[in-house]
Amino acid sequence: MRCFVLRERVWGLGVCALICALCQSCGGEAPPELFPVSGRVTYQGKPVPGAKVMFFLDAKENLKQPSPERPYGEADDDGNYELTWGEGEGAPEGKYKVSIMALKPYGPEDDTELKPPSLIPEKYQSPASSGLTAVVKDGDNVVNFELVD
Repeated sequence: MRCFVLRERVWGLGVCALICALCQSCGGEAPPELFPVSGRVTYQGKPVPGAKVMFFLDAKENLKQPSPERPYGEADDDGNYELTWGEGEGAPEGKYKVSIMALKPYGPEDDTELKPPSLIPEKYQSPASSGLTAVVKDGDNVVNFELVD
């Protein structure tokens, strides 16, 4: 009887291990390789602190299905940004359209129900109208954005 119970436990553990291995292999594609991307955002020659930079994979140039993840970065006080992608740092290789948003921070008397004014022309808020593009390649990538009216 004792040998039978031990054999059943070993069999059960083996089946569990097999199921776990199969589930891990069905988890989808592995995340793409990421390459460092950094740069500076300026408007009329001055840094844009707090600018939010987002890269959108250019579907016309990239044959792979676009990922729901988007490379994203936020500029520091000097306008410098570094992109992250999900939990990783950088962006996958490819051609991108870019949007940049920079809004005036809310003050203590501001109505937070209203959208604050933009610190840069609003055309930069959409990848379709910004005219900004970037190419991420193997290795370090420096992509500066000098915004104008």
